[in-house]
Amino acid sequence: MADVTSSHECNHEERPHEGVGSAARTATTKVFPVKPTTVRSITLDLRCFSLPCSEVAHLDCRECGSSLDIHQPDPGRPDRLLATCPECGHWYRVDTKPGGGRAQVIQFPEPIQVRGTADRPRERA
Repeated sequence: MADVTSSHECNHEERPHEGVGSAARTATTKVFPVKPTTVRSITLDLRCFSLPCSEVAHLDCRECGSSLDIHQPDPGRPDRLLATCPECGHWYRVDTKPGGGRAQVIQFPEPIQVRGTADRPRERA
């Protein structure tokens, strides 16, 4: 087991670990504190488009024109795909329909766009 170190305070406990056979060892679990975060709702403009499901495998980046890498993050949801651009780094969510039809594609905003919006002072009504 790799030992993780940090300059932050941490709590750890030692507990016996049941090993295979009669061998027993001690494992150390370290718990690092997490700062509370403030969650805000923000409004973003999203770029979306649709295309025939048969064309999803040949999807190109709308920013640089490179072929996108298609990923299936959740094997239990084969209709939800993630497409990433190996050249410029843009990400897309691709929702397909079983049996064909049209796929809906949403281009995620760049982190700098989200960061800039989330850092603005909240408008009071």
